[in-house]
Amino acid sequence: MWDSSGDEPAPPTPQTKTAQRASAALAEPAADDEPAADGPGAGDKTANLPVEVAADSLTVVPDPALLGQSDPAAFPLYIDPFVALDDSVERTLLRSDGYEEWNWANAEDNMGKGVGKCGTWNGYYCGPGYVQRLYFEFSPKKLAGKEVLSARFRITEPWAFQCDVRNVWLVRTAGVSVSLCKPWC
Repeated sequence: MWDSSGDEPAPPTPQTKTAQRASAALAEPAADDEPAADGPGAGDKTANLPVEVAADSLTVVPDPALLGQSDPAAFPLYIDPFVALDDSVERTLLRSDGYEEWNWANAEDNMGKGVGKCGTWNGYYCGPGYVQRLYFEFSPKKLAGKEVLSARFRITEPWAFQCDVRNVWLVRTAGVSVSLCKPWC
């Protein structure tokens, strides 16, 4: 759940852009000052909501603090249920030098693991050496028998050695094993 109290709307995702193009002839364009409903923007207040999925229902309880705001700029509010699969995600780190790490967790700094080429790092230099990739395997048992209309993979890169924009690709693979690194090891 998020409000509209921030300064900037969230940038549209590729799916949103496609949907906007497809429905442009059917709907009036939104006003420039209208907040985006694609996700929270910078400065928007957010809250994770408890979601209960039963055989014939989905229950979402809105956050009372966000509902009780009196600032008109905080409205409209958006509710987009989030169903985390954290308890069933396997995380795998594979490097081209043969190093492997399974079910790694974020460190105390909450920085997680990274991807790319950086074999040696001494605080100011990132040298060659290996390519590191991360794999995530999901077991969506919570969603068995449910119809999923859309899904997003949300991940944050909190730090990068270089300030230049770099592409990071999300690719679907068959299964997670050491054989995944064979093309680049």
